[in-house]
Amino acid sequence: MGKIKNSLLKSFFFIIVFVCRPTYADPLYILDTDGLGLHGASGIAVDGDDRIFIADTGHHRIVICTSDGSYITHFGMEGSGPGELKRPCGLDVTNDGTLIVADSGNKRIQLFGSVRELIDENNRSDDKTNTVV
Repeated sequence: MGKIKNSLLKSFFFIIVFVCRPTYADPLYILDTDGLGLHGASGIAVDGDDRIFIADTGHHRIVICTSDGSYITHFGMEGSGPGELKRPCGLDVTNDGTLIVADSGNKRIQLFGSVRELIDENNRSDDKTNTVV
C-alpha cells in the first residue's frame, strides 16, 4: 500500500485550461500497469486525437494517456542509443503526428512516430493510407 501511495504522490499534476474566469481543475493520477507513477514530469503535449504525452523525466520515458488521464502506454528507457532517453523534458506534436522530444540528458532532440500519407505504388490509385515510418 505504501508503494502505491508514494506513486500517487509523485504522479500528481494539473492540466491548466485558459479561460477568462477562475477555473478549477481536478488533478490526474496516472499509474502504469505496474503501479509506477510519474517522477518529475516536466513536459506535456496533446495530439490531434486528444492523447496526452507526458515527459516522465525521472523514469526516462514518455507516458501516453487519454484526455481523461487513463494510462494507455509508455515508451523509452534510460540510455543514449537511438530511441533511448535520458531526462526527457520538453515535448511537442506536429500536425502530421510526429512527437518531438527534448532529450536533455543526451543533449539532443529526437523525433518519434512520424506519420505521412503514401500512395500505393503498385495500385497507382488515389487511395492514401497512413503509414508510420
